[in-house]
Order: sequence, then C-alpha cells, then structure tokens
Amino acid sequence: MNKKVIFLIILFFLGNFMMYGDTRSSNIDVYLVLDKSLSMVEEIESVKEYVEEKIVKEILMPGDNFTLILFYGKAVVVNKGTVLSGEDKNKILEIVESIKADGHFTDIGNALDKLAETLDSGTGGRRRYLLLITDGKQEAPPESKYYAPDHSFNHEFLENTKIIQKKGWKIEILGIGVESAAKELAEKLSGSYSEVPENASSEDIEKSIGDFLGTITAEAPPRIGKPKKDGSADLEITLSSKDYKSGVTVTIDKILLTSPYNKGLNILKKSVSVNLDPDSEKKIPLSVSVPLREKGYNAEISFIFSEGESFSPAVYQIAIPSVVNSSLLVYSIIAGVVILLIIVFILRTRKPADYDEEKDRKGR
Repeated sequence: MNKKVIFLIILFFLGNFMMYGDTRSSNIDVYLVLDKSLSMVEEIESVKEYVEEKIVKEILMPGDNFTLILFYGKAVVVNKGTVLSGEDKNKILEIVESIKADGHFTDIGNALDKLAETLDSGTGGRRRYLLLITDGKQEAPPESKYYAPDHSFNHEFLENTKIIQKKGWKIEILGIGVESAAKELAEKLSGSYSEVPENASSEDIEKSIGDFLGTITAEAPPRIGKPKKDGSADLEITLSSKDYKSGVTVTIDKILLTSPYNKGLNILKKSVSVNLDPDSEKKIPLSVSVPLREKGYNAEISFIFSEGESFSPAVYQIAIPSVVNSSLLVYSIIAGVVILLIIVFILRTRKPADYDEEKDRKGR
C-alpha cells in the first residue's frame, strides 16, 4: 500500500471523526419541534443555522435517534429515525435548510400530539431531549381541538402535557420575542425555558440555550416530613448534574399540589435557587405548607422553574402524612391519666378475697 493511499485513508477517518463533534459514550434521543408560522420569517434563518451547526453537526452522533417536527396550524414529522452515517446527517441538513416560515396559525397542542405519536422512535433506557422553539402564543385554528378564543392552553392541551411531564426528559423551551408563550408552556411541561429577542442571531440562541446535553436529575422521589399543626413541613430532594461545562443554577419557583381536595395549589413557601457544580450532587431542603386532613392522602406535586435550568423528573406522586390534632392529643393524655388514677385507687382500696371483717374488728 503506497503512501498516497494511506494518506487518503487517514483523511477519510479524520473527516468522519470531525463530522461527529460529540464524543459521548452512549446514545440519546433528540426531539426537535420548530415553529414555522409566518411570524417566524425574521428569525427562521438564525434558528436553522443553530440547528444545523449545533444540533446536527456538533451533537448528533451515529446511533442517536433524531425526530424533527415542524408546526404551524398543522404539525408534520419531516424526519424520524436513527443517524447511522455522515450521509444521514447530510440528509437532515438538507431538510433543515429547506424550512420556510410560511404557515398560518400556531397550534402548539397539535405539535405535542404529533410528538406523542413519534415516541416509539425512541429507545428505552437512554436519555431523551426535547427542544421546542416558538415565537408566538398558542393560536390554534378554529377547527383544532386546542382552539381557544383567548389563545390560552385549554384542558385538552393540559392533559396532553402529562404524557411528557412524567417521562424524565430534559425539556427546553426557547421563546423568541416578548410575546412568546415559552414561559407558560415551560410551566405546563415542568421544563426549562429561555428567551431571546426578535431578530436574534444563532449565537444568541446558542448562548440562551446553553449546554444542550447537560442534565440535572432527581436521584430519588422527594421526601416530605410530618406536617406541623399549621401545615408546615420539610421536603427534601437530591439533585445531580451531569455533562455541564460549568456550574449551573436551578430556581424552583413553585411546587404545585394536586389532590382530590386541591388543584394546582402552590405549597412552596418561597422560591429557592440552587447552584450546582459540574458533575456534582446536592441535597436540597425546601419549606412547604400543605393542606391538612385528618388522615394522610396521596397527591401529585409538580416543580415549576424560573428562567434557566430545570431538573427531571419534575412531577411525582407523593404521600402527605396525617397530622395529629394537638387539642385531641392533650385530651387523650388527660383522659389516660384520669383512668390510670382510678385504677390505682380501686386497687389500693380493694379488700383481699380472704379478708375476715369480724377478725379485723376483734383485732382492734
């Protein structure tokens, strides 16, 4: 084999290595949901550049599953499958480059429906990432089941989000412009949200999203202590960070409790910010106030985050312990003492079975 052939082989392998900028040891599933409505005309080129350079060229590697959904009044899956080679990447790049912002309406609920239909494209046991980019509010067409005259997220939409909330995904919502529904949507999904101004560059988008592959996970379901008589209780959760290049901050803004007795009640006394170093673990103590019942009950809690990072899973089933009524406890103690005194009195005044009253009188 001559030197020229060897040189070409080296170039071939080097080119393939450079094609896959990420050096992860395990594969992931990436779901990208992009708004292509008419209002995205000014930003679509920057979004496409970010997706091409950061997601496709830098992050995706052989064995990763990649799903791309475009939405406006409708939602269309334009790519779904496993990345096996550089040729697969080139096909994805062609699809992204062809995207045009030319759709009417913005039906985010329909986009999440389409996302739910593609979940079989993932592989069990590995990390899943969802990135949704939009510049508008929920504005479904009249024929959509998600239509609402005030452009709010209706009941059908909220039920849809529960499919994703409990999966333990990393959920990132990017809003473009001040009118974006990013914050509200991220709250419904218990995910992270970030914002960039209108006409943002691809660099602005990358800076706002940050470490796409970085994850913060809850090591175990949160534990809640026995409530005090005013409902105050301690709640603890352990968080660990992975694959961040620098320290990150998670701000827990609310903890919403839903039970047969309450719906969406914020039980967190005050928001808490937590700083996590790269690849670290930390126990987080939180102060909550829960509604009291005579008996313990089961409830669902959802963690809601301010702008920035979030952790997953963010939705849990939790048992709220019962609390003993202090007045009832005092009365029970008093009653117990009285009963004990009566028993002692009876035992001390009771005469033995062989007691002879006449002998006792003569003895005196």
